[in-house]
Parts: sequence; C-alpha cells; structure tokens
Amino acid sequence: FSGIIHTTAGSLAAMIIAGGDAAIVGAAITQLAFADAAAALAGKAFGRNPILGGKKTVEGALAGFAVGYAAAIACGVRPGAALASALAASAVELLPTTGWLNDNFWMPTVSAAVLRVLGPR
Repeated sequence: FSGIIHTTAGSLAAMIIAGGDAAIVGAAITQLAFADAAAALAGKAFGRNPILGGKKTVEGALAGFAVGYAAAIACGVRPGAALASALAASAVELLPTTGWLNDNFWMPTVSAAVLRVLGPR
C-alpha cells in the first residue's frame, strides 16, 4: 500500500472517532501532517541518538512531539489534552512501520481517540 491510502484511512478514522468535533479532527490531521514531517526532518538533520538502535532518533521524536503539541494548541485544544494527544501520536510514530502498523494511519486515529476520551476543551 502507498502512504496515501494509510493517510486517507487514518484521516477518515479520526473523523469518525471525533463525532463531528472540528477541534479533534483538526488536531489529529494537523498532527499527522506536521508532527510526522517534523520528526522525519529533524531526525535526519539533527539525529545523533538512535532509539533502541533503530533508525528513529531522540531528536526526531522530540521535534515531532513539540510540533504535535503546537498543532493541537493551534486547533483550539486545551493544553492538557494537547499534551496527551501529542504524546500518544509521538508514541505511535516511534513504532516500526509494517504493512498494517503504519504511522500514517495510527497517528491521527490514536490522537483523535485520546482527544475524544479527554475532551478537547
């Protein structure tokens, strides 16, 4: 499968989980778009400390987390819920990518689920 299929499916899952809450949908999809990219770019440019000996780095993970938090805040999510959703999205980003375990699907899905449980506002 290509990344666009996982991205589309994850975005759709986030919309369903959000139950019509625009802040949840916006945060989940914005985290996918910007936090995932920030983690990859920062990891490649500044990554010096691999996580568990893999390709992902502490520097990339921290950049993804920070951008994910900022993305949720920008979408109107309260700070505590933004922190939790950014942490959840970052945890998913750290997992190895396989056919069904693709961060483009799971990042927005998990982020939306966390925000649905905690409430974005």
